[in-house]
Amino acid sequence: MFHGSLRSARRRFLALKSLLLAPLPGTSPSSVDPQAVQETIDQLEIQLIDTQDLRRAAVAHLRNFVPQTTSFDGTSRLHVSVMSCSAPWLSTRPAQCQTPAMISREEAQYYSYIGAFYEGIGRAVELGSWLGASTRHIVQSLAGNPNFNGERLYVVDDFVWRAEWMNGYVSDDEKLLNHASFRHLFDKYTGDIRHLLCVQEAKLTDYEGNEERDQFTWGADAIEFLYVDCGRTLAANEAWYNYLRRSFIPGRTLLMMQDWRTHRERPRKWFNQTLLFTESKGSELEFLHEVREGSLATFLFTG
Repeated sequence: MFHGSLRSARRRFLALKSLLLAPLPGTSPSSVDPQAVQETIDQLEIQLIDTQDLRRAAVAHLRNFVPQTTSFDGTSRLHVSVMSCSAPWLSTRPAQCQTPAMISREEAQYYSYIGAFYEGIGRAVELGSWLGASTRHIVQSLAGNPNFNGERLYVVDDFVWRAEWMNGYVSDDEKLLNHASFRHLFDKYTGDIRHLLCVQEAKLTDYEGNEERDQFTWGADAIEFLYVDCGRTLAANEAWYNYLRRSFIPGRTLLMMQDWRTHRERPRKWFNQTLLFTESKGSELEFLHEVREGSLATFLFTG
């Protein structure tokens, strides 16, 4: 019902948008003020986003769903928390991190919090590490959990530099040529936690500059925690989901979607399709967590 309502609201919005863009009877297209129409559409989109946010928060508050997952020390249980100012991870203090990053403080808090709920019944995997800021928060949280003893975080990235947007996050001496490998920068920033990582340089699907990279492979091991930051399109998400789904544990695997809230960005970008992706899975993914500051949301795989 929740996802269906959002789809219905979007359909009504698109119908209204078409109506706004169409000239009134008896007028010519040239008499329509495109700027005024676009400003009206922008305001309507913002209101739709706000309405969707309020609905998600309200539905989460009313739900009785409680995952059967507790922290390793038995002091905490996972529960649904959506854009809450009292979310349990907000009391977490993430460790200092000098790595160039694209994550918010709340996302760092979340990654530092969630590791306590790892039970060790499957692997922990990160798809898309960039320079390793999220990797650091993730693995340091896991390392504080005795259930992670002897384990490693499996990290996958194509390590292909996309200069157009990556160069804006690093100092001049670390800027690279387009499509160069940035594996050396990842290794530089994760050197002290390297013993906790198993790194695979591979692609999940074809993307700009990675055509020569090996295809990502995964064995038969179950996956308990999956941290995803490897693309926003339906194609990119379907690639990892269809390949790894056989390794998910019903009622236990957590899928942490770093780019989920990017559907809220304005102006709208065509590739921000993570909301469409999760909606397409219906009841197979149970909505669990959403931050207020950042774009992270977490889903429980129900099978």
